[in-house]
Amino acid sequence: QVLCKACTSNSFPLPQFGAQFERPVRVCDDCYGTLCKDEMKKRNQTLPIQTMQKSGYMHDVRKKLFFTRSRRMWFVLGEQQLDAYSQARSSKRLTTVKLGDILRLSESKLGSTFALSTRKGTTVLRADSASDREQWTRAIQCNMSALAQSGLLQQTIP
Repeated sequence: QVLCKACTSNSFPLPQFGAQFERPVRVCDDCYGTLCKDEMKKRNQTLPIQTMQKSGYMHDVRKKLFFTRSRRMWFVLGEQQLDAYSQARSSKRLTTVKLGDILRLSESKLGSTFALSTRKGTTVLRADSASDREQWTRAIQCNMSALAQSGLLQQTIP
């Protein structure tokens, strides 16, 4: 099935379908959830670690003294960092959060926001929906677990 950017922003490697699928390809929300659960089960075994890649729009929420400012940006999750760009095809990275620097990842139970706390401060992000927030946090946790198991990350998230 062909999936457009409007349908989903999830991607996941599918090497079982051939060499051309070893790099992440676009997958639907349901398949992405299943693949993430399967990947977490595999990680609890002694199989090689595989990281997830995800990209899509989210809002960077900045709280000031008397107001809250939200900026919609394109985020790209890689193996070791979360990068933000002004738009999807932009080559100029606006900000980066290294996964190894994250001390805590906390999710809003009701809304679509989550926070990444580092020694430098806290980045609050708002996804388009609660299910999208769950996918982002699951992918970040997955990559942080992979870093921890590879020895590149000392702490784990609660």
